[in-house]
Amino acid sequence: YGKGNSAISNFGILNVDGSTVENATGEMSHASFAIDNREGATLNVKSGTVKCLTAMAVRMGQFGASANEVNVTGGHIIGERAVQMHLPSASATTNPVMKLNVTGGTLETNENTYNIGVYVLSSGQSAENVNVKIGGDAEIKGSVLINAAATNTMSESSVEITGGFISGTYGVYSYSDDTEKAKSVINVTGGTFAVDPSEYVADGYGVVTNENGTFTVEKLPTVAKIGDTEYLSLGEAVKYVQEGETITILEGTIEEGTIKLPASLKNVTFKGEEGAILKDMTIIAADGNSISYEGLTFEGLTFENSRISITGWRANGAVVKNFTVTNCTFRSLDDTTNSAPVHINMAATEPVNGFIFTNNVI
Repeated sequence: YGKGNSAISNFGILNVDGSTVENATGEMSHASFAIDNREGATLNVKSGTVKCLTAMAVRMGQFGASANEVNVTGGHIIGERAVQMHLPSASATTNPVMKLNVTGGTLETNENTYNIGVYVLSSGQSAENVNVKIGGDAEIKGSVLINAAATNTMSESSVEITGGFISGTYGVYSYSDDTEKAKSVINVTGGTFAVDPSEYVADGYGVVTNENGTFTVEKLPTVAKIGDTEYLSLGEAVKYVQEGETITILEGTIEEGTIKLPASLKNVTFKGEEGAILKDMTIIAADGNSISYEGLTFEGLTFENSRISITGWRANGAVVKNFTVTNCTFRSLDDTTNSAPVHINMAATEPVNGFIFTNNVI
Protein backbone atom coordinates (compact mmCIF):
# COMPACT_ATOMS: atom_id res chain seq x y z
CA TYR A 1 0.00 0.00 0.00
CA GLY A 2 2.89 2.29 0.72
CA LYS A 3 1.14 4.78 2.98
CA GLY A 4 3.12 6.68 5.61
CA ASN A 5 6.49 5.45 4.47
CA SER A 6 8.44 8.60 5.42
CA ALA A 7 12.08 8.65 6.40
CA ILE A 8 11.27 10.83 9.42
CA SER A 9 7.96 11.82 10.98
CA ASN A 10 8.73 14.80 13.18
CA PHE A 11 6.58 15.69 16.18
CA GLY A 12 9.25 17.66 18.04
CA ILE A 13 12.22 19.80 17.08
CA LEU A 14 14.40 18.51 14.24
CA ASN A 15 17.59 20.20 13.06
CA VAL A 16 19.18 19.24 9.75
CA ASP A 17 22.70 20.65 9.79
CA GLY A 18 25.23 18.99 7.52
CA SER A 19 23.48 15.63 7.25
CA THR A 20 21.37 13.99 4.52
CA VAL A 21 17.78 12.86 4.99
CA GLU A 22 16.53 10.87 2.01
CA ASN A 23 13.54 8.75 1.20
CA ALA A 24 14.83 6.50 -1.59
CA THR A 25 12.23 3.73 -1.39
CA GLY A 26 10.81 4.48 -4.83
CA GLU A 27 7.37 5.70 -5.85
CA MET A 28 4.64 5.00 -3.30
CA SER A 29 0.89 5.46 -3.62
CA HIS A 30 0.83 8.46 -1.27
CA ALA A 31 2.10 9.88 2.04
CA SER A 32 5.71 9.02 1.37
CA PHE A 33 8.11 11.86 2.23
CA ALA A 34 11.66 12.49 3.36
CA ILE A 35 10.40 14.47 6.36
CA ASP A 36 6.77 14.57 7.44
CA ASN A 37 6.63 17.60 9.74
CA ARG A 38 3.53 17.27 11.89
CA GLU A 39 1.43 19.43 14.22
CA GLY A 40 3.45 20.94 17.06
CA ALA A 41 6.74 20.27 15.27
CA THR A 42 9.57 22.57 14.20
CA LEU A 43 12.01 21.71 11.44
CA ASN A 44 15.18 23.77 11.02
CA VAL A 45 17.20 23.13 7.87
CA LYS A 46 20.56 24.86 8.22
CA SER A 47 22.76 22.87 5.82
CA GLY A 48 22.86 19.40 4.29
CA THR A 49 20.26 17.73 2.08
CA VAL A 50 16.62 16.68 2.36
CA LYS A 51 15.64 14.53 -0.62
CA CYS A 52 12.68 12.60 -1.98
CA LEU A 53 12.52 12.39 -5.77
CA THR A 54 9.16 10.59 -5.93
CA ALA A 55 7.07 12.80 -3.64
CA MET A 56 7.37 15.79 -1.32
CA ALA A 57 10.76 16.25 0.31
CA VAL A 58 9.13 18.08 3.23
CA ARG A 59 5.44 17.74 3.88
CA MET A 60 3.95 20.06 6.49
CA GLY A 61 0.97 17.97 7.58
CA GLN A 62 -1.39 19.57 10.03
CA PHE A 63 -4.12 17.63 11.80
CA GLY A 64 -4.13 19.37 15.18
CA ALA A 65 -4.13 22.79 16.81
CA SER A 66 -0.42 23.13 17.58
CA ALA A 67 1.75 25.18 15.23
CA ASN A 68 3.75 23.50 12.47
CA GLU A 69 6.89 25.46 11.55
CA VAL A 70 9.67 25.00 9.02
CA ASN A 71 12.69 27.34 8.90
CA VAL A 72 15.20 27.06 6.07
CA THR A 73 18.41 29.09 6.34
CA GLY A 74 20.65 26.87 4.20
CA GLY A 75 21.04 23.44 2.64
CA HIS A 76 19.27 21.79 -0.28
CA ILE A 77 15.70 20.48 -0.24
CA ILE A 78 14.73 18.60 -3.40
CA GLY A 79 11.65 16.59 -4.35
CA GLU A 80 8.62 16.58 -6.61
CA ARG A 81 7.57 19.35 -4.25
CA ALA A 82 10.41 20.72 -2.15
CA VAL A 83 7.98 21.85 0.57
CA GLN A 84 4.24 21.27 0.59
CA MET A 85 1.99 22.80 3.22
CA HIS A 86 -0.98 20.45 3.34
CA LEU A 87 -4.16 21.49 5.10
CA PRO A 88 -6.77 18.80 5.81
CA SER A 89 -10.38 18.68 4.71
CA ALA A 90 -13.02 21.09 5.96
CA SER A 91 -14.11 18.55 8.56
CA ALA A 92 -11.12 19.45 10.77
CA THR A 93 -12.20 21.15 13.99
CA THR A 94 -9.44 23.79 14.14
CA ASN A 95 -7.79 26.01 11.55
CA PRO A 96 -4.17 24.89 11.25
CA VAL A 97 -1.29 27.17 12.22
CA MET A 98 1.52 26.72 9.70
CA LYS A 99 4.64 28.84 9.13
CA LEU A 100 7.29 28.48 6.43
CA ASN A 101 10.28 30.81 6.62
CA VAL A 102 12.94 30.56 3.90
CA THR A 103 15.89 32.95 4.07
CA GLY A 104 18.64 30.82 2.56
CA GLY A 105 19.46 27.52 0.90
CA THR A 106 17.83 25.97 -2.17
CA LEU A 107 14.35 24.51 -2.55
CA GLU A 108 14.14 22.55 -5.78
CA THR A 109 11.58 20.51 -7.67
CA ASN A 110 12.66 17.65 -9.93
CA GLU A 111 9.21 17.53 -11.57
CA ASN A 112 8.77 19.75 -14.63
CA THR A 113 5.07 19.46 -15.52
CA TYR A 114 3.74 21.43 -12.56
CA ASN A 115 7.17 22.71 -11.51
CA ILE A 116 6.26 23.46 -7.90
CA GLY A 117 8.95 24.28 -5.38
CA VAL A 118 6.64 25.53 -2.62
CA TYR A 119 2.98 24.52 -2.62
CA VAL A 120 0.22 25.65 -0.26
CA LEU A 121 -2.55 23.08 -0.68
CA SER A 122 -5.86 23.09 1.14
CA SER A 123 -8.24 20.15 0.88
CA GLY A 124 -10.98 22.37 2.26
CA GLN A 125 -9.75 23.63 5.62
CA SER A 126 -9.28 27.38 6.17
CA ALA A 127 -5.77 28.69 5.60
CA GLU A 128 -6.25 31.88 7.60
CA ASN A 129 -3.36 30.93 9.91
CA VAL A 130 -0.90 29.95 7.17
CA ASN A 131 2.14 32.15 6.53
CA VAL A 132 4.93 31.87 3.97
CA LYS A 133 7.98 34.15 4.03
CA ILE A 134 10.72 33.95 1.42
CA GLY A 135 13.67 36.33 1.41
CA GLY A 136 17.39 36.74 1.90
CA ASP A 137 19.48 34.74 -0.57
CA ALA A 138 17.07 31.81 -0.81
CA GLU A 139 16.73 30.12 -4.19
CA ILE A 140 13.50 28.45 -5.21
CA LYS A 141 14.14 26.25 -8.24
CA GLY A 142 10.46 25.89 -8.97
CA SER A 143 7.30 27.93 -8.60
CA VAL A 144 5.49 29.15 -5.50
CA LEU A 145 1.85 28.11 -5.94
CA ILE A 146 -1.22 28.45 -3.75
CA ASN A 147 -4.33 26.49 -4.63
CA ALA A 148 -7.73 28.17 -4.77
CA ALA A 149 -9.12 26.76 -1.52
CA ALA A 150 -6.08 28.05 0.37
CA THR A 151 -5.99 31.45 -1.33
CA ASN A 152 -9.66 32.16 -0.75
CA THR A 153 -9.30 31.74 3.02
CA MET A 154 -5.82 33.16 3.61
CA SER A 155 -5.28 36.43 5.43
CA GLU A 156 -3.88 39.54 3.78
CA SER A 157 -0.16 39.33 2.96
CA SER A 158 0.03 35.70 4.09
CA VAL A 159 2.65 35.04 1.41
CA GLU A 160 5.49 37.55 1.67
CA ILE A 161 8.39 37.53 -0.77
CA THR A 162 11.08 40.05 0.11
CA GLY A 163 14.12 38.59 -1.64
CA GLY A 164 15.75 35.52 -3.12
CA PHE A 165 15.51 34.05 -6.61
CA ILE A 166 12.43 32.19 -7.83
CA SER A 167 13.17 30.46 -11.11
CA GLY A 168 10.01 28.38 -11.56
CA THR A 169 7.99 28.19 -14.77
CA TYR A 170 5.01 29.90 -13.11
CA GLY A 171 6.91 32.18 -10.72
CA VAL A 172 4.59 33.06 -7.85
CA TYR A 173 0.98 32.24 -8.62
CA SER A 174 -2.47 31.54 -7.22
CA TYR A 175 -5.02 29.19 -8.76
CA SER A 176 -7.89 31.27 -7.37
CA ASP A 177 -10.40 32.85 -9.76
CA ASP A 178 -10.72 35.69 -7.26
CA THR A 179 -7.95 37.89 -8.64
CA GLU A 180 -8.31 40.65 -6.06
CA LYS A 181 -8.19 38.18 -3.20
CA ALA A 182 -5.07 36.56 -4.65
CA LYS A 183 -3.40 39.97 -4.95
CA SER A 184 -4.14 40.73 -1.32
CA VAL A 185 -2.75 37.39 -0.15
CA ILE A 186 0.53 37.46 -2.11
CA ASN A 187 2.75 40.43 -1.28
CA VAL A 188 5.98 40.80 -3.28
CA THR A 189 8.42 43.54 -2.24
CA GLY A 190 11.71 42.08 -3.41
CA GLY A 191 13.47 39.19 -5.10
CA THR A 192 14.31 38.14 -8.64
CA PHE A 193 12.00 36.01 -10.77
CA ALA A 194 12.15 34.06 -14.00
CA VAL A 195 8.50 35.07 -14.63
CA ASP A 196 7.22 38.65 -14.30
CA PRO A 197 5.57 38.93 -10.83
CA SER A 198 3.92 42.32 -11.49
CA GLU A 199 0.44 41.01 -10.69
CA TYR A 200 1.42 40.50 -7.06
CA VAL A 201 3.85 43.37 -6.49
CA ALA A 202 2.94 45.58 -3.53
CA ASP A 203 2.08 49.26 -3.87
CA GLY A 204 5.19 51.40 -3.93
CA TYR A 205 7.26 48.74 -5.68
CA GLY A 206 8.02 48.09 -9.32
CA VAL A 207 9.54 45.47 -11.62
CA VAL A 208 12.83 45.95 -13.44
CA THR A 209 13.59 43.74 -16.45
CA ASN A 210 17.19 42.56 -16.34
CA GLU A 211 19.46 41.99 -19.33
CA ASN A 212 19.25 38.22 -18.87
CA GLY A 213 15.45 38.29 -19.08
CA THR A 214 14.77 37.92 -15.36
CA PHE A 215 12.68 40.35 -13.32
CA THR A 216 13.74 42.09 -10.11
CA VAL A 217 11.33 43.79 -7.72
CA GLU A 218 12.55 47.07 -6.26
CA LYS A 219 11.11 49.84 -4.15
CA LEU A 220 10.04 52.77 -6.32
CA PRO A 221 11.67 56.12 -5.56
CA THR A 222 9.56 58.50 -3.53
CA VAL A 223 9.49 62.23 -4.26
CA ALA A 224 7.69 63.68 -1.27
CA LYS A 225 6.71 62.89 2.29
CA ILE A 226 4.37 64.10 4.99
CA GLY A 227 5.91 63.22 8.32
CA ASP A 228 7.12 59.65 7.94
CA THR A 229 4.69 58.80 5.14
CA GLU A 230 6.34 58.76 1.72
CA TYR A 231 4.63 59.37 -1.61
CA LEU A 232 5.52 58.38 -5.16
CA SER A 233 4.31 61.70 -6.56
CA LEU A 234 3.79 65.25 -5.37
CA GLY A 235 0.23 65.07 -6.65
CA GLU A 236 -0.48 62.15 -4.35
CA ALA A 237 0.96 64.01 -1.35
CA VAL A 238 -1.21 67.03 -2.13
CA LYS A 239 -4.24 64.78 -2.19
CA TYR A 240 -3.66 63.59 1.38
CA VAL A 241 -2.16 66.64 3.14
CA GLN A 242 -4.09 67.94 6.15
CA GLU A 243 -4.27 71.28 7.95
CA GLY A 244 -1.01 72.23 9.63
CA GLU A 245 1.12 69.66 7.82
CA THR A 246 4.28 70.07 5.74
CA ILE A 247 4.88 68.37 2.42
CA THR A 248 8.63 67.82 2.19
CA ILE A 249 9.72 67.60 -1.44
CA LEU A 250 12.79 65.39 -1.65
CA GLU A 251 16.00 66.05 -3.51
CA GLY A 252 15.67 65.41 -7.23
CA THR A 253 13.71 66.62 -10.24
CA ILE A 254 9.95 66.19 -10.39
CA GLU A 255 8.09 66.42 -13.70
CA GLU A 256 4.37 65.99 -13.11
CA GLY A 257 2.84 68.54 -15.46
CA THR A 258 -0.11 70.24 -13.77
CA ILE A 259 -0.91 69.70 -10.10
CA LYS A 260 -4.32 70.91 -9.02
CA LEU A 261 -4.67 71.89 -5.38
CA PRO A 262 -7.75 70.85 -3.41
CA ALA A 263 -10.39 73.51 -2.91
CA SER A 264 -9.24 74.30 0.62
CA LEU A 265 -5.82 74.28 2.28
CA LYS A 266 -4.93 75.83 5.61
CA ASN A 267 -1.49 76.28 7.12
CA VAL A 268 0.13 73.89 4.66
CA THR A 269 3.81 74.22 3.71
CA PHE A 270 5.51 72.94 0.57
CA LYS A 271 9.16 72.70 1.66
CA GLY A 272 11.93 71.63 -0.66
CA GLU A 273 15.03 69.77 0.41
CA GLU A 274 18.26 71.07 -1.07
CA GLY A 275 18.24 70.08 -4.75
CA ALA A 276 14.44 69.71 -5.00
CA ILE A 277 13.38 70.88 -8.47
CA LEU A 278 9.94 71.23 -10.04
CA LYS A 279 10.41 71.08 -13.82
CA ASP A 280 7.87 72.10 -16.48
CA MET A 281 5.09 72.16 -13.90
CA THR A 282 2.21 74.39 -12.91
CA ILE A 283 0.57 74.31 -9.51
CA ILE A 284 -2.97 75.61 -9.95
CA ALA A 285 -6.04 76.29 -7.86
CA ALA A 286 -8.96 73.89 -7.74
CA ASP A 287 -11.94 74.15 -10.04
CA GLY A 288 -15.37 75.09 -8.73
CA ASN A 289 -17.16 78.11 -7.34
CA SER A 290 -15.04 78.59 -4.23
CA ILE A 291 -11.45 78.17 -3.04
CA SER A 292 -9.81 78.93 0.28
CA TYR A 293 -6.03 79.07 0.70
CA GLU A 294 -4.98 80.40 4.07
CA GLY A 295 -1.45 80.14 5.44
CA LEU A 296 -0.09 78.49 2.30
CA THR A 297 3.73 78.53 2.08
CA PHE A 298 6.21 77.53 -0.64
CA GLU A 299 9.75 77.37 0.69
CA GLY A 300 13.17 76.32 -0.59
CA LEU A 301 12.08 75.04 -4.01
CA THR A 302 13.59 75.48 -7.44
CA PHE A 303 10.95 76.15 -10.11
CA GLU A 304 12.45 75.27 -13.51
CA ASN A 305 10.02 76.57 -16.13
CA SER A 306 7.42 76.05 -13.42
CA ARG A 307 5.00 78.38 -11.69
CA ILE A 308 2.18 78.83 -9.19
CA SER A 309 -1.14 80.01 -10.60
CA ILE A 310 -4.09 80.97 -8.38
CA THR A 311 -7.14 82.40 -10.12
CA GLY A 312 -10.30 83.80 -8.59
CA TRP A 313 -13.40 85.19 -10.29
CA ARG A 314 -15.58 82.68 -8.46
CA ALA A 315 -18.66 84.71 -7.53
CA ASN A 316 -16.93 86.10 -4.44
CA GLY A 317 -16.03 82.56 -3.39
CA ALA A 318 -12.23 82.88 -3.39
CA VAL A 319 -10.13 83.44 -0.27
CA VAL A 320 -6.35 83.84 -0.45
CA LYS A 321 -4.79 84.88 2.84
CA ASN A 322 -1.28 84.80 4.31
CA PHE A 323 0.23 83.34 1.15
CA THR A 324 4.04 83.08 1.32
CA VAL A 325 6.74 82.27 -1.23
CA THR A 326 10.22 82.33 0.29
CA ASN A 327 13.76 81.17 -0.45
CA CYS A 328 12.72 79.80 -3.85
CA THR A 329 14.46 80.01 -7.23
CA PHE A 330 12.56 80.55 -10.49
CA ARG A 331 14.57 79.84 -13.63
CA SER A 332 14.25 79.02 -17.34
CA LEU A 333 10.77 80.48 -17.50
CA ASP A 334 8.96 80.09 -20.83
CA ASP A 335 7.16 83.38 -21.42
CA THR A 336 4.83 81.96 -24.07
CA THR A 337 2.43 81.05 -21.27
CA ASN A 338 1.94 84.74 -20.47
CA SER A 339 2.17 83.84 -16.81
CA ALA A 340 4.47 85.14 -14.06
CA PRO A 341 6.35 82.82 -11.71
CA VAL A 342 3.57 83.41 -9.20
CA HIS A 343 0.33 84.34 -10.94
CA ILE A 344 -2.61 85.40 -8.76
CA ASN A 345 -5.62 86.74 -10.63
CA MET A 346 -8.60 87.57 -8.44
CA ALA A 347 -11.80 89.51 -8.83
CA ALA A 348 -11.99 93.01 -7.32
CA THR A 349 -14.22 91.66 -4.58
CA GLU A 350 -11.72 88.88 -3.79
CA PRO A 351 -8.73 90.65 -2.20
CA VAL A 352 -5.47 88.87 -1.42
CA ASN A 353 -4.55 89.52 2.20
CA GLY A 354 -1.02 89.02 3.46
CA PHE A 355 0.95 88.00 0.35
CA ILE A 356 4.67 87.65 1.10
CA PHE A 357 7.34 87.15 -1.57
CA THR A 358 10.77 87.24 0.02
CA ASN A 359 14.36 86.04 -0.48
CA ASN A 360 13.56 84.52 -3.87
CA VAL A 361 15.70 84.48 -7.03
CA ILE A 362 14.23 84.92 -10.50
